[in-house]
Amino acid sequence: MAKSITFTIDGPVDTLIKITELPDGTLRFDINVLGSGLLGDLRGIFFDMADLDATTAGLTVTGIDGSEDIIGQTVFDEGAVSRVRNDVNVNGSVLKQQGRFDGGIEFGTPGKSKDDVSSASFVLSASEPLSLDSFDLADFGLRYTSVGTGNKRDGSEKIAGDASGVARNDAWEVDENSKGMVDLLANDTNGVQADGTRKTVISVVDSVGALDPVAGGFQRTVEIGGLVLGTLFITSDGFAKFVADGADVDKLAHDDIRQWSFTYETQSSTGNLATADVVLTINGQNDQPEAFDVALSVGEDDAFDTVQSGQFGPLTGDGVTGSFIGSDIDIGDVLSFQIISAPTDAFGNQYGEVVNNGDGTFTFNPTDEFQFLDAGETRDVTFQYVAIDDSGVGTSTTPPEESDTSAPSTITVTVIGADDDPIEFTDQLLFETDNQSMFGTGAALVFQPTLPFFGFNTGSQSLNATIIPSFTFAGDVLEGLLDGIEAVVDAIADFGCTIAGIFGADCDADVDLPSSISTPGVRTEGNFAAMVGLQPYFSLNTGEVDASVPVDVFFSAPRQVENGETFSISSAYSLDGGSTFTTMSPNVNFGMDFVFDLDTALDLIIGSSRFDIWDIDTGNDPNFTGELGLPGFNIFDASGEDLELSVPLGPLDPFFDLDLNFPVINTTGTLDAPDGNTLSSSGSDDVAALTADLDAFASQLLFGFPSAFGNSDSFGLSTSVAGVNLNLLSVEWSWDLVSLALTTTLETLQDFSLSIEDLPLMAMLEDGSIINGFSLGDDITVNTPTTGDFDPDLSGNADGLIDVDIAVDMEALFANDTYLGLDLDLFAGLLQFSAGITSDFFDGPSVSLFDGIIPSIDGNNDGFLLGNTFSLLEDVRLATLFDEEFDIEGWNTANTDTPIFFDVA
Repeated sequence: MAKSITFTIDGPVDTLIKITELPDGTLRFDINVLGSGLLGDLRGIFFDMADLDATTAGLTVTGIDGSEDIIGQTVFDEGAVSRVRNDVNVNGSVLKQQGRFDGGIEFGTPGKSKDDVSSASFVLSASEPLSLDSFDLADFGLRYTSVGTGNKRDGSEKIAGDASGVARNDAWEVDENSKGMVDLLANDTNGVQADGTRKTVISVVDSVGALDPVAGGFQRTVEIGGLVLGTLFITSDGFAKFVADGADVDKLAHDDIRQWSFTYETQSSTGNLATADVVLTINGQNDQPEAFDVALSVGEDDAFDTVQSGQFGPLTGDGVTGSFIGSDIDIGDVLSFQIISAPTDAFGNQYGEVVNNGDGTFTFNPTDEFQFLDAGETRDVTFQYVAIDDSGVGTSTTPPEESDTSAPSTITVTVIGADDDPIEFTDQLLFETDNQSMFGTGAALVFQPTLPFFGFNTGSQSLNATIIPSFTFAGDVLEGLLDGIEAVVDAIADFGCTIAGIFGADCDADVDLPSSISTPGVRTEGNFAAMVGLQPYFSLNTGEVDASVPVDVFFSAPRQVENGETFSISSAYSLDGGSTFTTMSPNVNFGMDFVFDLDTALDLIIGSSRFDIWDIDTGNDPNFTGELGLPGFNIFDASGEDLELSVPLGPLDPFFDLDLNFPVINTTGTLDAPDGNTLSSSGSDDVAALTADLDAFASQLLFGFPSAFGNSDSFGLSTSVAGVNLNLLSVEWSWDLVSLALTTTLETLQDFSLSIEDLPLMAMLEDGSIINGFSLGDDITVNTPTTGDFDPDLSGNADGLIDVDIAVDMEALFANDTYLGLDLDLFAGLLQFSAGITSDFFDGPSVSLFDGIIPSIDGNNDGFLLGNTFSLLEDVRLATLFDEEFDIEGWNTANTDTPIFFDVA
């Protein structure tokens, strides 16, 4: 469309003139005789132009659309044109009314016989672009010849008139989702006419065509590039309104500008027309992008992380990768995404890690923080993100611009638990107790008095002495003597230098002798200590129990727990097969050591030289030690085992032997069963044994003497020390043809048991909290605090694991059943001979004819060719001496060495 004015110059010959502004900067003129009055032959047109100098503007006229041949002479001279040629002039009334014009154009030739011009079209151009505004209300003059009607056209006319006002182009902008209005007539000449009325818009045309007429004006739904952007309404009285509420208007991005052009045409009250072009600019505004919730799932083990312990399975998964979901109605906007919170579960725990990959995706890594989930158990963690467009408008905008950042949306990751093996720990705890009484709770009573030493003890004595003291000579006498010596020495030195000079040597010697002389002293340094004599000793033990019980322990903890969770560490134990206890019945020990403890050293010192004379210490020989540990040797050592007594029976001696014995019973207890908690032991020792030699008694009855079926004897050397008989060396022999012996034995028997009743424990967590009230074998309940530093850095062990130290005590019962018992045994043997050398100081050789030289028939290794013992009575309880069960004490507290730990997510 183009800007134009259309007006009528009224006169005898009514003439319609339309001037159109062309895009190339030229003006098109279309002139038509209306025929509503007289007819005439158009010979010329005269006009004024504003805003340029017609003389110098370089104006030219070109005929168009059939008018090429009718354009005659042209004259352009600013304010000075009234004629073009002889008859083409506006002299007279027109000149008086309008004055001289800026330009004039001739049409056709004189007389209608050659041509009769009733219309003409031409283009007016200049050296610079022309504007229709140059003809706004411009003065016009027309020259007609052959004016008349029908065939009677012999008149001529000069007509004056004015152009109509120009309608000027308009432009206005409307933002997306808003509305705007512009007064199209406000800049038009005479848009509001002299009578106060507004020109009327009679048509509107755009690229689509004429706008639809509606009540009050014209309307168009504006659609650009397939986007419905809003509704354009042009009122009849010249107002343009646009509402940017089209279905697609939100698709316009920030600074996305769309333009819509149209041309409106107005009509004045006198019928003059004017057109102008209007450009509507629709400014796109940023629309806030949208982000949408996302949900996905991942297994707890599909994680990648460094685990804190080799007992944990490695985590070498990939996590889970998902896509952000966002949209932006604005065409061309590119979205990016930003994670704005850490993954958090419903309880406020921050578990796992999330990474924005920068390509529209994210990766969630469960890390080592979901191992507490049971198989199939799930835990949701959520984090938020926003979508951000590339408009750059920011978040604080002025309407109708909207934020470039979406409202936060939530990503929910469901972590699915897997079956995790518990973490198992094994250790062995050793419990020991010593010197506990076998007759009641507490320590055994040991009586061990310090007996006097019989001999001498010098104590430490000094051997330091000065033999020859050191002397120093000085004074006049020594000075004279030394001067003489010095003179002699100097003379010798001078003679030597003379000889040296012969050979070219340089000698300048001067001998100085000391002013005093000291003689060396002679002295000794040393010490002497001696302890020589007899040291008796004595001790009495009322019976003691020692125990050593290794316990194999087992603990099992969950792979991982949560803050505030209550869980259990299961425990179990079993006694190791090496568990044992020993008992020692009441016993007495006495003896005597010969002590020879000599410790002496002596050095001779002459001046500053030291000479070692001797260094003797008898305590340096580990093989030269008595029973009490002092240097020397043991003379004798006796204990309850040595307290035996044979009781003479007078005339019954050939047939009966009665031996009395101090019973000493030492036992070793072992486990009753591999998986049991009780150890037991038994032991016995004779109190009295009465042996009846039945074959001797039979020999006495049959032959009148007791040795018919066998005999024994010995000979050798013996002595007595302190009332104790000592066998130095003797030869013993015996023989039997037939041996029958009945032995009645009164003995002391002891049955012991040690039962492990309880193993109470105390668990101390790394943060210093203590758990007690449980025992080995229990499930230990642990209440994980909801907050706190569970893994303090103690000596650099802040490894994310909670260490647990467990201390265990032992509670045990000891049972002692001590009683007198009776045995009755019958021995029967055939043929026996043996001999040997015996001594209280060494074990001599012995030989047996049978079971030695000649194998026995029965293989019993009893020295008889054929022999056997028949038990008639065994351990028949006669009297209970002690039967009690009591706690045994003195156990140590055992601590686990194997690190026990659990992981808090």
